[in-house]
Amino acid sequence: MGALLALFLAVGVAQNQDPTPKPDAPKQEQKPEAPKQEPAPKQEPAPKPEPPPPPPGREAVLHAGANVRALFPMSSFDRDFDVFGAGSFSDFFGTVNWSDFYPSGVGGSLELDVLWEPRGTAEVPAPKDAWVIGPTLSIGYDRFEGHKRTDRQGLSIDPDALQVFTFLVGPKLVKNFEGGVFLDGRLAMGAAYYPSVDADFHMPPGFPATDFKGEFLASTLTFGMEVGIHAGFRVDNVSFVLGGDFRILAGPVRGENVHVSPGPLLAIGADIGIELGF
Repeated sequence: MGALLALFLAVGVAQNQDPTPKPDAPKQEQKPEAPKQEPAPKQEPAPKPEPPPPPPGREAVLHAGANVRALFPMSSFDRDFDVFGAGSFSDFFGTVNWSDFYPSGVGGSLELDVLWEPRGTAEVPAPKDAWVIGPTLSIGYDRFEGHKRTDRQGLSIDPDALQVFTFLVGPKLVKNFEGGVFLDGRLAMGAAYYPSVDADFHMPPGFPATDFKGEFLASTLTFGMEVGIHAGFRVDNVSFVLGGDFRILAGPVRGENVHVSPGPLLAIGADIGIELGF
C-alpha cells in the first residue's frame, strides 16, 4: 500500500513540474520592403522654338552714279520745210526726219538715287532678293553732230551740233537677285533745254540769194521724259550697269531763217555706267 501511495505521489510531482520547453521555431526573416517608387514627374512638353524676330525694317540708302550713252533719233523732224534768206525762200524737202540732220549722238548723265533698302541684323540678315524703290534724279547732256543735207534743187543745210541738257526726276524700281545681280527700271520726267543752233545755208546755182549763215533752231526750254531699264552686278557698294533707254523730248522752236515746226525728238539709246552706294 505504501508503495502504491509513493507511486501516485511521484506521478503527481511529475505532472506539476514544467514540461520540457520545446525549441522555438526559427523566426522567418522579414524581407526588407522594397523602396516605394516615387511617381515619375510629368514631362513638360518641349518649348516651341521662338519665331525669328521680324526684320528691322528699311532704311534710306543714297546711291550716286554716272553713265555714258549713244542715242539714235527715230522721229520725224517736219513735213514741210522752207528756208528764208535775202528776201527769197526755197521749198526744202518734203518729209524730213531728225536722223537726216542728226543721225546719232553721244552723252551721259549724273544720277542720284535714294532707295528704301531692307536692313539686316546678325540674327536676321537682309534678304538678297528684295524689291527696292525710291526717287531718282538725273542731270544729263547729249550732243548730236550735224549732218549736211541737200535737196533736189541743190539747196543744202549744214547745221551745227545740236546740244540738249536734261533735268529729270521720277521713281526707280530695283529687283535684286542672289549673287549680287539686279534689274532696275525708271520713269523720269522734267525739263529739256536746247541752246540755239546755227547752220550754213548753201543756195543752188542761179538762185537769187547768196550763201549765208543763220539761225536753224532757237534756244528752247521744254519738256523731256526718259524710260530706262538696266541689268547690273553689285560688288560690295559698287555696281556696274548696262542697259538702254528711250527718250521723248519735245521739239525746239524754229530758228528765224527757217519755216519749220520741229517735231518731238524721240531717241533710243544704249548706255553703260557705274554706281556707288553710301
